[in-house]
Amino acid sequence: MKSLRRVLPSWGQLPMIGSNWSVVILGAFITASLALVVEDFFPRDSDDGRVVPWRMGLLVAAVLLLLVVLGLRAITQDQRGTLFYVQLLDESMPNRHEQPLATARDRRMSMRSLTRWVDLKSRLHGGVIDCVEPSRELSQALEEAINTDRDDTGYSVAPNMFWPIALAVGFSLPHPDSLRMLELQPQNQGTPPKSTPSERKPERSGGSSSRAEIEYPLDTDPVSLVKAEPSVADSQASRVGVWLAFTPQAKHFSAAEFAQFGVGTVHTLTYQGNLPGRNEYEPNFGRGQLERMGPEIAERLAVIKAGAGERELVVVAMVPKSVALALGWHLSQEAPAFFRGTHLMNFDQAERRYVPMRVRESQPTTPPLPQPPPQAESAPQAPSPTQPAPEATSVAVNGNGHGKEADGAGDDTADA
Repeated sequence: MKSLRRVLPSWGQLPMIGSNWSVVILGAFITASLALVVEDFFPRDSDDGRVVPWRMGLLVAAVLLLLVVLGLRAITQDQRGTLFYVQLLDESMPNRHEQPLATARDRRMSMRSLTRWVDLKSRLHGGVIDCVEPSRELSQALEEAINTDRDDTGYSVAPNMFWPIALAVGFSLPHPDSLRMLELQPQNQGTPPKSTPSERKPERSGGSSSRAEIEYPLDTDPVSLVKAEPSVADSQASRVGVWLAFTPQAKHFSAAEFAQFGVGTVHTLTYQGNLPGRNEYEPNFGRGQLERMGPEIAERLAVIKAGAGERELVVVAMVPKSVALALGWHLSQEAPAFFRGTHLMNFDQAERRYVPMRVRESQPTTPPLPQPPPQAESAPQAPSPTQPAPEATSVAVNGNGHGKEADGAGDDTADA
């Protein structure tokens, strides 16, 4: 079966093959028709010169048809161009995107796969998962793959990564006009609403429905679909929290849990003010919603980051994978220094807790621990006449490691 797939073209290649053959046949037909018309205009014997109308009609019709075929081929190249599948997962995690990826691959002319596996436990140092190097390497590999691909085809990027890594990869994503995001949703997450041909639900043999794939452009204009709601997690803490609550996983988290990260004010970003699980709301996004989340969330984050000043930012995100990738690109336009002083919290499935993940060198090197409550100062006691006065001592204040890391550290791309 695999050998047949190597020989036979995929479904996505058939329109391109058909259009190429049509161009060849029409070209030959136009050449033959043109020869007949020219012979009519320039006969060998002046007494036989006459123009046959149906020959001229066929020539004009063939030329028009050729133009139509060339236009359809250009559309096919744009819509069924190269699919870039970008993956970075933990070695213990299963890949739940194999079947959806196979469906998406069959619909396109070609596919390039960038697959990486890491061991998150071995990268956990001092309470922080260090994925700077894998993120940088994957970002560079994706950028090179896109830049060296054909210029006359479209590009679709289907991410399957941890959201902090997708954010870092998107930060260095090149931006051809034909670059699009592709959201692949597992079967058990339901089917998004369909409104355009880009949101199909193909059927495989046996009647089992494959997951729907939603494709949308990277750069779109915001229309105020994302709402921000501030709240207080710990009035004594100074950090600023951001909760991107868009997917059903948000039902198992709350803004009050930011207190464990030393966060005072929490900004909860939702779709039109709807928090998953509240008032029986279940998110089910289509193309129109996904394509606008990236730019709108980026605008909100840029404002929050600027308002935080020197205070650290703690971000917990429940967003679709493609949105995390698109968000990274939009942040590179809105807030180039976003990663400096920002903790990106990744959920550890084994430990059932949130652990900060470093994907850029400018991020803090220590976790956001809760700040101890202030202690009341006691009045100094006078030294006893029989005891000497204590000598003055110097107090060393230890930082969180961010200042040391940020000094002179570049904001290079990090992966995943």
